[in-house]
Amino acid sequence: MVKRVLVGYGVDVDAVANWINTCDGSPQNPTNVSRGVFGATVGTDRLLKLFETYNIRATFFTPAHSIETFPDQLAKVRDAGHEISVSGLHGYTHEYISQLSEKEQRSVLDRSINVITKFTGTKPLGYTAPAWATSKELIPLLEEYGILYDHSFMHHDVQP
Repeated sequence: MVKRVLVGYGVDVDAVANWINTCDGSPQNPTNVSRGVFGATVGTDRLLKLFETYNIRATFFTPAHSIETFPDQLAKVRDAGHEISVSGLHGYTHEYISQLSEKEQRSVLDRSINVITKFTGTKPLGYTAPAWATSKELIPLLEEYGILYDHSFMHHDVQP
């Protein structure tokens, strides 16, 4: 029997990755880092409890840096049966793909895919661009890497 999906939930667990990679070289704000720690620890636990209560499975788009920094928290996500989608597939440190050369984009994809594959035991299938900042190279690169869907684009509700 084919399972029918009525609503798709995607959660970005940027944690501190977004705050350590400001992209513009501006100094870090400790309050933002604190907010990222809260999201990775307290926020993730709360979402997992909510999803368990209602038997919901979600996709967690997670920078690879978040997996390396908060492995116990992300293991809870993985072990609860949620999809952890790649980070180049959400960046290594939440890099804005639109500001990277094709070579740099490949480097982020390679590193992120390796981290997530090692952590989950499977290659990620989905991607979402940090800050939804995409590039002209993005879709061909995702196809080359065997990524099946991109959550960044929102022009239609049923097209992957």
